[in-house]
Amino acid sequence: MPSQKQRNNRGKVTATILAVFLSCLIWLTFNLSQTYTETAGAQIYATSNLEGRASTSVNSVQIIARVRASGFFFLREAGKQDVIKTVKFNPEDLVNVNRGDYFEISESALRRYTSIFGKDVYIESVQSGNAEFKFLPESHKKVPVRAVQSINFKPQYCAMGGIKFAKDSVTVYGEPSKLEMIDFVTTSQISRNDVGGSIHGTAYLEAPAGTRLSFNSVSYSLDVIRFVEFKRTVQIGIRNVPRGTSLSFYPKTVQATFRCAFPAPNSDVDKIEFYIDYLDFQKSISGRCAIRTTEIPDELISLRLEPEVCECLVTSSVDQL
Repeated sequence: MPSQKQRNNRGKVTATILAVFLSCLIWLTFNLSQTYTETAGAQIYATSNLEGRASTSVNSVQIIARVRASGFFFLREAGKQDVIKTVKFNPEDLVNVNRGDYFEISESALRRYTSIFGKDVYIESVQSGNAEFKFLPESHKKVPVRAVQSINFKPQYCAMGGIKFAKDSVTVYGEPSKLEMIDFVTTSQISRNDVGGSIHGTAYLEAPAGTRLSFNSVSYSLDVIRFVEFKRTVQIGIRNVPRGTSLSFYPKTVQATFRCAFPAPNSDVDKIEFYIDYLDFQKSISGRCAIRTTEIPDELISLRLEPEVCECLVTSSVDQL
């Protein structure tokens, strides 16, 4: 059985070893946390949103660069020699080099993409030169974006026009047979309740099955204003009746519902004239003609007539005599 002295000596040795180990660990951590400038390499595929092209390049490119990073980065990179990354590039940085399907990105542009080597890595210079990636053509079709919406307003508030999109069309990629059946792409439902002011946001797009979209979400806005609404009985006139012709129509007056921006309409609303156009009657089979108006002032949001048409009949004409 070890004596007390032997046990004390062993304890001292263990403590010494532990102290040396901790010292080495602290020294190693300190040195690895320092910033170094060395040459690093990365094998990458490119992905982008080039019009009419596949989303990912068919070839990969070796990027060699002088980078500034911590020692931990270079330690990790030593074990990743065979890893191939995929880096997303802005389509504006990829230039067609008149070699068909090849697109080139310059050294200066490559320096901005820290994702080539990872976060917290500064690219000082690219030594491998410009990079060329091959993007194959892909069947595509540009279609409008349509909103699917459920928007409820506070009393006396309404939309001024429809929803506006930052991008009102999207490119759809897929098999030609599928593209033929696609005329538009819808958003996910835009739902808002108790709206009392203009709104904006981002809506996701619903990609048709088996297709890819050039972007997956879109910013939108909707102008909302407060309004006042009032009704008036308005007189209906008639225009463009040839000399010697008498056109009878009914009703002579209709109920007009005006909706104007708050606080109140100006006198321009009273200047609106309502009339039947004889030229419409000539084209009509049934003799029913829509009631027309003169120029609508800007502050008028909407105008609703009840009824919207008049029954018309020629009662006399010189040609019939």
